[in-house]
Amino acid sequence: MNDNTPRPESDNDDLLSKATSGEYKYGFTSDIDTDIIPAGLSEDVIRLISKKKGEPEWLLDFRLSAYAIGLPSSRPHGRTSTSRPSTFRP
Repeated sequence: MNDNTPRPESDNDDLLSKATSGEYKYGFTSDIDTDIIPAGLSEDVIRLISKKKGEPEWLLDFRLSAYAIGLPSSRPHGRTSTSRPSTFRP
């Protein structure tokens, strides 16, 4: 067969099986470090990501304070005397 002639399906399967069986012999490897982070966002997750990125302490403090502001428990409940009526109309 020349290179332009399509191979029968069984020959392709045999070739694929031969190429992928056995140990990889060409020496290329790719070692990748991975970290498993729990799902969701918490102070611990923010600290871990900041540490992995090598961020300065002031940036971590900024991120943690922004996280604290966005927590549901830090929002006011109900109407307060300083709030204005919503202008949103569906």
